[in-house]
Amino acid sequence: MKKGFPKIATAYKVYISDIVNGEIISTDFGKFLKTTQGIEAIRARLFGIVVNKFESETGDYVSLTIDDGTETIRVKTWKKAIKLVEDVKTGDFADIVGRIREYEEEIYIVPEIVIKGRDSNWWLLRELELLKMRTLETNSANYTVEKEEDISEAKNIVLHLIRELDEGSGTHFSEIIKKAKNLKEEEVFSAVIELLHEGNIYEPKSGFYSLTNNSDGE
Repeated sequence: MKKGFPKIATAYKVYISDIVNGEIISTDFGKFLKTTQGIEAIRARLFGIVVNKFESETGDYVSLTIDDGTETIRVKTWKKAIKLVEDVKTGDFADIVGRIREYEEEIYIVPEIVIKGRDSNWWLLRELELLKMRTLETNSANYTVEKEEDISEAKNIVLHLIRELDEGSGTHFSEIIKKAKNLKEEEVFSAVIELLHEGNIYEPKSGFYSLTNNSDGE
């Protein structure tokens, strides 16, 4: 990250312990986290059980405490972003993509996408994914993001829906889920992440997606 951060930063799949035991490093371009596996990240994708949900009396702040069996971390939302977690409750499984932040020596996550897992099969799947990733090179120079299954059809559907629904300020993730009736939430989630990585969509604001010039002709 010495030459600056990419416009769309990779959301690495990691254990929570990799994040909270990592090191926050400051540069001229901002801060990033160096995980215990040597990954340099500003965004992460994590999965775990919600063991606590806190809501402020004023209603403008909500935090979730997530436990994946290795550690716990807080996921913090303010104001309009609270809608990302309003349907999540203690005891739910949650799949989260967000930006890594630090304040007063606490490392936490500011979420961009939150999906409730329906059952413990999600937990098993994530464990298998992460165990597979441990076999890869994990230093920042050689680290390779694992390839997801082919989701080209899901990506095409998501692109179409964003183009159709965006009235100028982006299409919210929940609207994409609602309209993509033939896709599972997990498929939409993976499609959005891959489209972000490819530069075909971007976030004008948290949780909302618009097409980039790369995808205008599709």
